[in-house]
Amino acid sequence: MPFFQEAHHRNPNGAIPKCETCMPTNSETSRLSWGCGYLPLPAENLLRFRQIPKPDGFKGEPTICPGYTTSLPEVIEIARARFHWKNGGPAAIGITDWVNHPLAIGIEILEGAANESERWSFDNPVKK
Repeated sequence: MPFFQEAHHRNPNGAIPKCETCMPTNSETSRLSWGCGYLPLPAENLLRFRQIPKPDGFKGEPTICPGYTTSLPEVIEIARARFHWKNGGPAAIGITDWVNHPLAIGIEILEGAANESERWSFDNPVKK
């Protein structure tokens, strides 16, 4: 999510599209090649031809379109919880078990990705 947001910040019109704008304007074949989460996986022999959009700086290899994954309810819930955690501490979101709670684990993963994205953006400033 942080790299997706940075891509949108740098280029609002050329960033990876959100599902609500992508689905009506792109063919199923195109969306299938981008790893659309609303479509089934392509046949095994076509998997190697997928070209899933990847924001600049993202080091991983996405297996599904980031426009889809960043709009999932659980991702949005984790992003909202992270905001409250950063502004009010663990008590602000009511987590007592920070070792095993899925929301706590999600916040930790998102915090790490946000730090990585921020570092990348400092090392790669927007050219004016």
